[in-house]
Amino acid sequence: MTPTAEGVLTSAKALLEREGWREPGRWPTDTGRRCSHEAILDACNGSAKMQGKPAIFILSRIVAPDGRGTSIELVEWNDRRGRTREEVMSAFDQAIARAREAGR
Repeated sequence: MTPTAEGVLTSAKALLEREGWREPGRWPTDTGRRCSHEAILDACNGSAKMQGKPAIFILSRIVAPDGRGTSIELVEWNDRRGRTREEVMSAFDQAIARAREAGR
């Protein structure tokens, strides 16, 4: 069964809550912490990474509303100096709600 964008976003947020969020380059990569993009890819549970694209698109449009909904925009937003865990969790909540509303 193909995961929905809402399901992927919800799983990705749970990974971040359980294992921690990190801004790449600021934490050792072997701690289990993930950036927003990595969490979405990992939430696909080993299925084709293409299944994370709708979730990446939705979250990217939340964090970069004037953008095109790309992975690069999400990574740049995640990596911006001063980004907080609270901002990341809030963006996931908004993206989950948007995916639910869209039935995706």
